[in-house]
Amino acid sequence: MTSTQILNRRTRRALTARLGKLLTHRSGSFARSEDGGMAIVGFFVFLIMILMGSLSIDVMRQEMERTELQAVNDSATLAGAGAPAEANAEDIRAIVEDFFVKSGKGDYLNEIGPDDIIARLNARVVSASANVTLNTYLMRLMGVDTLTATSAATAQVRTPKLEVVMVLDLSGSMAFNSRLENLKVAAKEFVTTVLSSSDPGDTVISVVPFSWGVTPSRGIFEALSVDQTHNYSTCLYFEPDDYNTAAIFPAPTDPNVMPVTYKQRIYTTYRGTIFDGLEHGSLADGMSPRYNRTCYTEEFFEIMPFSISEAALHDKIDSLQSGGSTSKHLGMKWGAGLLDPAFAPVITSLQTPRARTQPDGSIAMVTEVDPMLTNVPAPYDEPETQKVIVLMGDGQNDATFMFSDPNNHLVRSIPNTQGPNDYRGPGSFLHKLVEFEEVFDYAYDIYDPSRTWHGAWVEQYCWYSWLECVYTSTEDEMHYIFNPNNNRYYPVDGSAYLTAWQFNNLRNSLPATYVDDNGIEQPTHVNYDWETAWGRMSVRMVGELTGNWGPWNDFIGDRVTKDTKDTLLDQVCTATKANGVLVFSIGFEVENAGNADEVLRNCATSPAHYYSASGVQISDVFGSIAANVQSLRLTQ
Repeated sequence: MTSTQILNRRTRRALTARLGKLLTHRSGSFARSEDGGMAIVGFFVFLIMILMGSLSIDVMRQEMERTELQAVNDSATLAGAGAPAEANAEDIRAIVEDFFVKSGKGDYLNEIGPDDIIARLNARVVSASANVTLNTYLMRLMGVDTLTATSAATAQVRTPKLEVVMVLDLSGSMAFNSRLENLKVAAKEFVTTVLSSSDPGDTVISVVPFSWGVTPSRGIFEALSVDQTHNYSTCLYFEPDDYNTAAIFPAPTDPNVMPVTYKQRIYTTYRGTIFDGLEHGSLADGMSPRYNRTCYTEEFFEIMPFSISEAALHDKIDSLQSGGSTSKHLGMKWGAGLLDPAFAPVITSLQTPRARTQPDGSIAMVTEVDPMLTNVPAPYDEPETQKVIVLMGDGQNDATFMFSDPNNHLVRSIPNTQGPNDYRGPGSFLHKLVEFEEVFDYAYDIYDPSRTWHGAWVEQYCWYSWLECVYTSTEDEMHYIFNPNNNRYYPVDGSAYLTAWQFNNLRNSLPATYVDDNGIEQPTHVNYDWETAWGRMSVRMVGELTGNWGPWNDFIGDRVTKDTKDTLLDQVCTATKANGVLVFSIGFEVENAGNADEVLRNCATSPAHYYSASGVQISDVFGSIAANVQSLRLTQ
């Protein structure tokens, strides 16, 4: 071994010994240091990061699926809500289901229940829900095998609506110069234009004809609280304060709510001398009883509320006839009342089927307003609804005949009473006596009843002991009109009068009651109340038959004057415009008609909303208004 080898061995030993001491020293130092604890914490943090990453992967998959499902659901419900106007709930359900199927997610759609789809003419609400179950990838290591993605959507489509009322003058002067014919053409064109600019149900049009008065339908009449005093007609009387508001209030359904009870207008005429002849003569004859009635009972004159049918509106307009005089204030009051939200319960009642006599005499169940319509009339603050009135008149207001009211029958807050010089309430001049007469019918052989004899000649043999005569008791109604000025009773058939003594003797000779053909016991003497009496006789008839002209003088002397009507019209126009209703007015050939132009202009929303027309120009005016109405729809 050389000296160099010995040196290297020694060196290696020394290095080995030194390294050993160093390692021993470092090991002890590491055991006493905290660096090892941090490594353990870092290890656990690393494990948690792995688990969180696993969780985020599955959650991300769930959210992606939910987002996709929600997008399909949103599109499906929107497609259903946007279905054609004639689509029903089943059609809409099919649209939604088909959308899911074609999107590859048909299995995920939950069942669509009957309450999930509301299909109305002017509103659609469609709701649907869906869910899908996903198998997890890494979360199953944590015991979570599946995740669920859920979506729910509701789509509502409400189309901006128009509520339009055409308030049309049908006074007798509309028969002149082909005005009514020209109006019919223009009004029908207006209906067609306005309805065609929207989907079915988005525009509703009402027609309010007026002359002496306005005739609500029987359905409207029965939905209001009315102090009904007769069954002849449905015309109402409004107190002056009623014109300070647009509203016409329905009968409340809550018994704790005090109703607004309207008074009924008397039904009579001041022309004619025929008993039970108020509808005698022609509506085109200004001297006939029919023309001069206080209320027109014909169906063509009734209000047509909230129609969506072009054909029905055209038929209504075609049926209109003219007669009577002018009461714009009443036409405007009813037009404003139809658009006021307070009228909504009345419209709801008109959506219920009711029996109505058809032109052929048959009875059918009909509704006055389409049951599919909702939210009509809409609230004034409904942002998607525009309310419009078109008031057309061909002349100035003029006086209307009516009886005076010395005992305040027409004041809502005062109970009805009867006093002198009052032609309302109980105790009229009209009386009825029911007399009985035995009339020979036939005779028969008591020993052989099959042997019978008929004819008046047989009655002379009724004294034969073997002959039995059969008589029929007939009722004979006789009506008398009393004149208190001379205490006489005048038969309505024009025969000789009876003194009070004769009349009372005749009345006392009769039994108190009798049984009518329906088996109901009735009195043989009836003193009619005035409301019933006036529906059977005219004020002229009373004067000419009895010589008592007191009712005539009261009726034609206590008028609703032109100036009063103008004031009431201004009041209701102001109240209507204050509610945001847009009022167009048309003066149809009113150049020489007093202040008609001024009154109509003042009623309009602004001077720019007033139109003047002559002849066939009325079509251009209605066309211009229709264009304005269409523009309003587009800006909603």
